[in-house]
Amino acid sequence: MKKKNESKTELGALFAVVRKGKGITQNDIAEAVGLARSAIAQFERGHASLSNDTLIKIAPLLNINPDYIAIKEVNPFKSGSNDLIKLYLPENTMTLALDYSLIYFLAATEANRSLDFLFLSPDVRAATIVNPFEAVIYAMAARDSANNIFLFRRKSHMAWGSVTGEKELQTRITQLSEEKGKKISFKIKKIDSRLYEIIREWTAVRRDIEPLFESAEIPLMSSLTDAEKKLIAEMRTKKISPSKVIRSLDEFDKKH
Repeated sequence: MKKKNESKTELGALFAVVRKGKGITQNDIAEAVGLARSAIAQFERGHASLSNDTLIKIAPLLNINPDYIAIKEVNPFKSGSNDLIKLYLPENTMTLALDYSLIYFLAATEANRSLDFLFLSPDVRAATIVNPFEAVIYAMAARDSANNIFLFRRKSHMAWGSVTGEKELQTRITQLSEEKGKKISFKIKKIDSRLYEIIREWTAVRRDIEPLFESAEIPLMSSLTDAEKKLIAEMRTKKISPSKVIRSLDEFDKKH
C-alpha cells in the first residue's frame, strides 16, 4: 500500500506535467480556483495538499478525470464536451530530445486496456525533399479506452520531423503492452498540408483528428527490420539515448 505522501506527490506531478503540456501557468490555475500561486506550486512539488473540492475544480481545466482524484482505477483523463486533448511534449533544450513520460503514463494506466497511436506524417513535397527515404513524423495522436483523443507535438516549431525517438517509444510501449496484456496499435498516417497547418498552428479540434483513426493503414513496426527492432530494444535495455547514437555516427563519419 502506498503511503499518503507518495500518492500526493504522484498526483501533483501529474497535474504539473499536464498543465505544462497544455501551456497553462500556475497563475492561471490559481486565479481559476481562488488560491495563491504558491499553493499550486507547493502541491505540484508534493510539498503540500489541496482539498478534494479544490482538485475537482482544477481537474477539468487539465482534462483530468475528477473521479481519478479518489479512485486510481478509473481513466485519468476526461475530455470536456468531447474535446481534443492537446498537449505539448516536454523537450530537452540542449539535445532537443523529447520526454515521453506522459505517454508512458497513459499506456501504463490500468484503465486503458487498449490504445491506438498514430504517427502523423505530412504528405507534402517539402517533407519528402527533407527525408526522401523515410516518413518524417510531425505529431502524434492517441485514442484511449474511454475514447479520449489526444494530440501531441513539440512546442517549439520545427519545419519537419518534429517528433523524434518515436521508434524507441514504440518499442518501450510494446514491451509494456506485452507485460500487462494490453492491446496497443501503432500506425503511420499521412496528413495533407491543410491538416499539417492547423496542427502547426495548434488550432486542430477533435473532428479534424478523429477520422484519422478509421483510415490509418500503415503499421509503424512493419517498416523496421528485425535487426533494427533488436537495436532499439538493446538501446532501451542499456539506456542509450538516440541522440548519443547519432553523435557517435556523426563522429564516425568525420573520421572516415
